[in-house]
Amino acid sequence: MGDEVLAVTADALVLVGLVFSTLGVLGIFRMPDIYNEVHAASKAVPLGIIAFLLASVIAGSGAVAARAVLLPPS
Repeated sequence: MGDEVLAVTADALVLVGLVFSTLGVLGIFRMPDIYNEVHAASKAVPLGIIAFLLASVIAGSGAVAARAVLLPPS
């Protein structure tokens, strides 16, 4: 029972991360100037990444989350 709850929670966090990341990308394409594009990306995409990291920790992949946190942004 507990494993199922953790799996559903991790799946929900992945969906939340996907929504935030998608909104950030859409904001880049929809905004009229570069300042608004940067603002949209800088607000939405990190929230999506945080949700992905939390999902990996909850799913039991703490080592994967630690490596992802230590990777430099490209």
